[in-house]
Amino acid sequence: MKQIHGTYFDGLSSKPFNVIVSLSHSTLKIISTETDRVISLSWERARIKNIDFSSTKGMQLQYGDSTKQTLIIDDESGSKYIKEMFPEISRQNIYNRLLKDNIFKTVIFSFIVMIGVAFLYFSVIAPYISQKVVNLIPLDQEIVLGDKMYESIEPYLDIDEDKSATINRFYKSLHFKSDYPVEVIYSNSNEVNAFAIPGGKIVIHEGLVNRLHSWEELAALISHELAHVEKRHSLKSLSRNLSTYFVISVITTDISGISTVFVENAFKLKKLSNSRSFEQEADEEGFKYLVTQKINPKGMVDLFKALQNTSPDIDDKNVKKALKIISTHPLTEDRINNMERMINETKNQHYLDNSEAKEIFLELIDN
Repeated sequence: MKQIHGTYFDGLSSKPFNVIVSLSHSTLKIISTETDRVISLSWERARIKNIDFSSTKGMQLQYGDSTKQTLIIDDESGSKYIKEMFPEISRQNIYNRLLKDNIFKTVIFSFIVMIGVAFLYFSVIAPYISQKVVNLIPLDQEIVLGDKMYESIEPYLDIDEDKSATINRFYKSLHFKSDYPVEVIYSNSNEVNAFAIPGGKIVIHEGLVNRLHSWEELAALISHELAHVEKRHSLKSLSRNLSTYFVISVITTDISGISTVFVENAFKLKKLSNSRSFEQEADEEGFKYLVTQKINPKGMVDLFKALQNTSPDIDDKNVKKALKIISTHPLTEDRINNMERMINETKNQHYLDNSEAKEIFLELIDN
């Protein structure tokens, strides 16, 4: 057992005593080396506290409650040995060590901790809580919320009432099943875009419709957006972007506040980026809608190729790789490959030609 020299204060007087310290598994023993007073103590390691590491060469330990005994180890090798034998002692007062060693280090350390906590909250905790709460919103309340959101953006959509009626007839001819009161809205905007509103409304811009060449492509587009509705992706994506406001409303039980936050930010739905996982899920669920109704899912591939033609070509493989990592949407090429794989897995499936849907599609694009 290694012996260490130290200085002991009994807490009753200011007289220091030269002592020899020895360590065992559970105790620290202190024995006096002086002739005028016999000291023989055993400190339980669990009760040793208030460790001071202000010196890199030594340490200060305290023991006791009402009468605090103090042990100072000035020997560098001795203090190192105690830290190795009692590693939990080294961790007890790390903040105090930083504080006494260098106040600048303490400020930096505290700042890093604050940044870490903030990052964890905004990137993990708040989005997690907000999306879990979304799952608890009843369908009828989601529909009411979606209607309010739609009312706030409707004046800015340049809606074509006649084509909206036509595209809704097209949707009904597909016979997709949904618990939502699905309504497809046709916007005269040249923007190549479509988006789903919580509660069942789907907005499709003319700029995207003009890129389509078959009724199967339009069916695929609607099936994809319907999947976003059914899986509540728009609501979850919006709550993720507004997670801080959302969590505050939940904590304060201000349910009306949640609705207000969503309605006030309804414009974000047009530019909202669903996560890769949401887009992939919408692709795969949309594929299932098509196959269930015996609609050729090749229309999904053709749709993606039409979208691919609206994006600039990227030949550099390294650029593609980088985009794949940072993009919130899967690259269209990846979506095409994934869809072709799914089609190959169901290649023996028999598909029907929906003459009603085909006729309505031609009516839509001819007007």
